[in-house]
Amino acid sequence: MATLLLSLLCLFPAKPSRAVIGGEELAMRHYVTKYVVGIRYEDDKGEKKICGGSIIGSHLILTAAHCISRGETESIGLSKTSVVFGDSMRPDRALAELAVSRASHHQDYEKSKSLRYNPYDVAVIRTKDPLPAAARHFQLAASYFPVSQIPTVYVLGYGAISVGRDGKPVGQGQLYSAIAHRAADHEDDRLIVVDQSKGTGICTGDDGGPMVVENDQGYILMGIASTVSNKADEKDKCAGTGIFLNVHALQEWIIQQAFELMQVDKW
Repeated sequence: MATLLLSLLCLFPAKPSRAVIGGEELAMRHYVTKYVVGIRYEDDKGEKKICGGSIIGSHLILTAAHCISRGETESIGLSKTSVVFGDSMRPDRALAELAVSRASHHQDYEKSKSLRYNPYDVAVIRTKDPLPAAARHFQLAASYFPVSQIPTVYVLGYGAISVGRDGKPVGQGQLYSAIAHRAADHEDDRLIVVDQSKGTGICTGDDGGPMVVENDQGYILMGIASTVSNKADEKDKCAGTGIFLNVHALQEWIIQQAFELMQVDKW
């Protein structure tokens, strides 16, 4: 629940700090912070967790499917999920915290849980009220091009800057950004992978957050953070391989769900 901060490494002088993992801090005044939200939810065990999300419309957030609470019914689960916009996830600092009215995760998400990497770990959330007027939404990647050929790719998230020896996340709650070094396409074109062995990438709590590139028109959403894959003997649980879903591969599904969620509620 700490201050919402962001970094863009190529636009600002580097400072000695760690963020997401391997990033630097940037105050909320930077324009790109208006595109990102935090998500509070409860997992299947009732534990409170945080995720990131990307704004794709006035009421719409794109995130990972496992970042949506699930109760005995959809309405009970969603009542335990909220969207936070502002320079902090703390209630006394957030510009807005919005309830969720509806959500949709990919129809193949549940049956794909047994896969090492779930290529359907994606969901669209609709908030009950519109996001603040200051909010901006990402452009979805309109065409496919290998991320390995993009000079600079950023990852954003609210997660830990590291994981302690006790296995607990350290520094979780702040929003940071870092350059995704050696981002590459996976053999499954629905996935993008990031080699985090050099200390830069996503960590615990960054799930659902965006992978973006910048152009003259703004920020383009390339990927959705899903998980970090580690070797069994890996000491640093954030230094493995970051797994992202390819937004372009899911674009048709995302647009369809966004359209349906913005129709008049049937509840």
